[in-house]
Amino acid sequence: NVKNETVDEMVSVIMPVYNAEHYIEQAVHSVLVQSYRKLELIIINDASTDGVHSRVSTFHDDRIKYIENGTNLGVAESRNK
Repeated sequence: NVKNETVDEMVSVIMPVYNAEHYIEQAVHSVLVQSYRKLELIIINDASTDGVHSRVSTFHDDRIKYIENGTNLGVAESRNK
């Protein structure tokens, strides 16, 4: 017999970005429309030189946490912050 169990765990989605101005809105939207609501989206801007910050600031959702690296640290180090 398979038990129906309700999963109520927080899920963290870590999204390191670098110069992703043209893709960030679609990527953020795809995370936020998931049916599972107990999640946080951690966006780590790895010292982008395009308009990533201004695009992310258009989202008004408490599940989004935004971190901005002062210098480019690379994907691995950004994920491990």
